[in-house]
Order: sequence, then C-alpha cells, then structure tokens
Amino acid sequence: MQQRLGYYSLEMLYHTGSREVEFRCFRCKWRRVAKIENLMGKYGPAMELYDLARRATCTKCGRDSCWVQVVPPPAPGEPGHEEYMRHAVKRYEDWLGYARRFR
Repeated sequence: MQQRLGYYSLEMLYHTGSREVEFRCFRCKWRRVAKIENLMGKYGPAMELYDLARRATCTKCGRDSCWVQVVPPPAPGEPGHEEYMRHAVKRYEDWLGYARRFR
C-alpha cells in the first residue's frame, strides 16, 4: 500500500518547487537553512513541517520546538533562479500533459 503524503510533507513541498526550509530560534536568534533533499534522506519523505518543528532543537541555546518555514524560491537575478524556473516550467508541462488526457 502506498503511503499517503500530507500537503506539508517534505516530498510534497519538494514536488511543488520548494528546495529549502529555514529553522529559527526566537530566543537566541539562531538560524539555519537545510535542503529538503537532505531532510528527506534523514527523516523520510512523509515527514511534515510541524513534526520537524517539534523535533528541532536549537544548537546554540538548547530550546526545543524551533520555528520552521519554507524558504521562498530565488528571485530573478539571484543564484539558483534559472534552475528553479527550469524545474517550474517542466513541472507545469508535465501537469498540462496529464490534464490533456481528460479532454
């Protein structure tokens, strides 16, 4: 039986174009950005963002339950924007090919 993935699962975020998540501690202002691919390898593709937040511990002050959010895609002119756009166009082309089957 195939595992059902939630909307905020790591794999769903990756398939919708997100590539990184940010962990932040509001007590000491610690901040870290992690690649979703690495997190999927460590925790599995079904891990949800809120589960990551519950597991996250600040490496600076030791506080549990850090804030976790998806890093927005790079803006035009920023490094990685062209790769993001190539992936987005491919994703939309795949979706259109799928949708045409139902006309």
